[in-house]
Amino acid sequence: MTLISVLIAIGIIVSAADPSTTFLEMVGPRELDTGFVGRVLAARLPGFTPLSLADLEDLYIIRLELECQAVRQAAPFTKAEIARLDDLLAQSRDAHERGDNATIVALNRELHFSMYRKANSPRRLRLIEQLWLHSARYQRLSLNYRHDASDAEHRRIITRLRRGDHEGAAVALQAHLDTTVRLIREQIEATLGDDLDRRSQLITA
Repeated sequence: MTLISVLIAIGIIVSAADPSTTFLEMVGPRELDTGFVGRVLAARLPGFTPLSLADLEDLYIIRLELECQAVRQAAPFTKAEIARLDDLLAQSRDAHERGDNATIVALNRELHFSMYRKANSPRRLRLIEQLWLHSARYQRLSLNYRHDASDAEHRRIITRLRRGDHEGAAVALQAHLDTTVRLIREQIEATLGDDLDRRSQLITA
């Protein structure tokens, strides 16, 4: 049992408000996969799901449906709104050059939700927000393997929105999310092995 595991068990570094930040940034995916830690989290944090390939793919299948459709249904973007997206992207590039991952995560969220809000569907937006809370730990993990902080993929989405091509923007968004899943899947498999799903199921059984 590691020191980190002990600290988690007694609640010293558990953050119920945002457990994803604590665990991926402080202990990493290997710690999350231990049976001891999995049981502690299941007991202390209602709704917590151990990091796993099954959880990752389930989250992103639902996100793809909700988020891509939000972009398709979005009202036309004004020049000012497109300029705002461009500015968020520029800020994200600056943060990437500084190695400021916390700022990248915040700007990425604002960029995406600036698009989703244009669908004018409060219920859909709430569902997407809930899914983002659950997928935050995976998004942070992907930053280790995205050397441009998704800049090129985001730029393709914005370019299509600028043209009024919302279907094209939705296709570009799907490609962006698919890439995120692929990068994270490769890292989870490399770090924890191909039997991660089986072990995660045993933890929560």
